[in-house]
Amino acid sequence: MYGSIFTAWRILEVMREESAASDWLFSVESLLPITTVIPVHVFLLLAHLLVEDQGQNLRQILKVTTLLAQADSSQVPNLIPVLMFKLGRPLEPVLYNDILYTLPTLGVHKVCIGQILRVIQLLGTTPQLRPVTLRLLTSLWEKQDRVYPELQRFMALSDVPSLSMGKEVQWEKLIAKAASIRDICKQRPYQHGADMLAAVSQVLNECTKPDQATPAALVLQGLHALCQAEVVCIRSTWNALSPKLSCDTRPLILKTLSELFSLVPSLTVNTAEYEVRVWRPIRFLSSHWKDMGFIITSGKRYS
Repeated sequence: MYGSIFTAWRILEVMREESAASDWLFSVESLLPITTVIPVHVFLLLAHLLVEDQGQNLRQILKVTTLLAQADSSQVPNLIPVLMFKLGRPLEPVLYNDILYTLPTLGVHKVCIGQILRVIQLLGTTPQLRPVTLRLLTSLWEKQDRVYPELQRFMALSDVPSLSMGKEVQWEKLIAKAASIRDICKQRPYQHGADMLAAVSQVLNECTKPDQATPAALVLQGLHALCQAEVVCIRSTWNALSPKLSCDTRPLILKTLSELFSLVPSLTVNTAEYEVRVWRPIRFLSSHWKDMGFIITSGKRYS
């Protein structure tokens, strides 16, 4: 350990200038693809930079922190308290955001999961931060599937109306929920995709106005992932969606639907029933969209 401390001290002697610290970070980042065990002095120096940096190199430091965690998770538990400390220091709001979104990426060591989860849960006690909390939980779940029950619980909690939330926060919460549904469907469609179908339907039913296209498009992207993985049948999916969306004129929804139908050639089943149930609705939609200035070719949109 003494050798690691001495090495860190000697490197610090030549890293007093901001440009030297940036150069060192770039050199560490370039070596990571060919490294599996990171020397202890690298983590010590990184912790020092995290504490001392006033914002000039913080994003680069956080990026290297994430990459180090992926390359060698053994020292990650020692970095979590440093990030906690940094969150308590005065910084620009955007840097707080960067630190918070770095935390879930460090969930690569089982010792860290509880620490990170408690921080995220604490954020969730503030109504205005619940959209951010949901996205952080989703990011942590991508690293550790064991937090899925907590993610489900928080998604259900996001449906509970709150008088203390303004319209802007309610909108952010809806966007966060739709984005999390999409990510769950994309990341682990076979494990949890079926759990999301009710939530997808709920968002589509709630978001029918012209200014509500974004969350609807996000959950449709999730459905796209489920159809591509063949977790759900694209024919039955369209049967369920067509009453709501066959005459939808919102450009973002039209674009997302065309991406969904671009899967049809790869999922084709050579039967008469498939021809009737899938291709005819697509031809109908192609005609409908062409009248609006869209041209559909092989399920893809061109303008």
